[in-house]
Amino acid sequence: MVVGRTQGVEARFALAAVVVLAGVLVGCEQSVLVGPGDPPRTFGSHHEWPSWSSLGWIAYQDNGFSYISDSEDDWDPSLLAVRAVNVATGQDTLLVPLALFPDWSADGTELAVLVDGLVRYGPPDPTALTGLHGSAYGHRCDWKPDGTRIAWDVPSGDQAGIWSCELDGGDLRKHLSWAFSPSWHPSEDRMVCEAWIGEEHGIVEIDPWIEGGNPRFLRYSDRDVMVFAADPEYSPNGEYIAFVEGTWPGPVGLWVMNRDGSSARQIAAGGAAGPAWSPDGTKIVYCKENRDTNALDRGVLWIIDVITGEAEQLTYKSIAADTTRCPPN
Repeated sequence: MVVGRTQGVEARFALAAVVVLAGVLVGCEQSVLVGPGDPPRTFGSHHEWPSWSSLGWIAYQDNGFSYISDSEDDWDPSLLAVRAVNVATGQDTLLVPLALFPDWSADGTELAVLVDGLVRYGPPDPTALTGLHGSAYGHRCDWKPDGTRIAWDVPSGDQAGIWSCELDGGDLRKHLSWAFSPSWHPSEDRMVCEAWIGEEHGIVEIDPWIEGGNPRFLRYSDRDVMVFAADPEYSPNGEYIAFVEGTWPGPVGLWVMNRDGSSARQIAAGGAAGPAWSPDGTKIVYCKENRDTNALDRGVLWIIDVITGEAEQLTYKSIAADTTRCPPN
């Protein structure tokens, strides 16, 4: 994602290719075993884009894959859904079928999701969701901490960039073009995001209330050595930013840095995407992504302690195209 704006944006959203495929809903697509002469197989993530609520539930996007073996899996687009797992009990619950990119409101009672290209919000019940006017072709969702607005990004085209509006659709704003993965600061006076500014790419802090955002780079991607930074997320106290960084197209690592971009440190290697903080700021849930393998511990959610580095697998892959989970080998 460091060879140019168009290719960079395409690479950034390779993780979300299921958004396009889900609109085709033509039944179960069967994979084929990889033969000796075939090119290397790449696997999609089973669970990703987690959001950790203040009530102890982690909502996530289930991409509708079923685990079979290290060389084969099934994908049924009708199984695409937003689900939630209770951190304390492990209870896993279907919330909204055919939905993407969940984000909890600050009080943990309402959810923003993407359904049919439109951001919707409300109680985690598909019959109770309200469409957010003006949010067509949305991508990531992020509630403003006071619950009065939702931000999202548009991944391509003339409208590409970060947008937000009030819950009734009022005060629609475009905050920054060619910017993605918005995260509101708890003070509500700034956002952090991934962005292209001219030919430079990286993690950027912006003022959401100033036209053009007055962007300031906190972390640059490095074109020369093919390293990119993405998926930034403020900690609950606003003092730290979790993000992913690594070499494209290989596995990337999970990182944490100070809000001003200083003192960056890697806390997990071997593949990472879409980090989200626990409400107390001591842990991060993320997708342990590595598209070179379909092993049971990859492409699913893990929780890591930010201080100690101790990590624990949270979700598991299905053994069939249903909600059955199996423990790791």
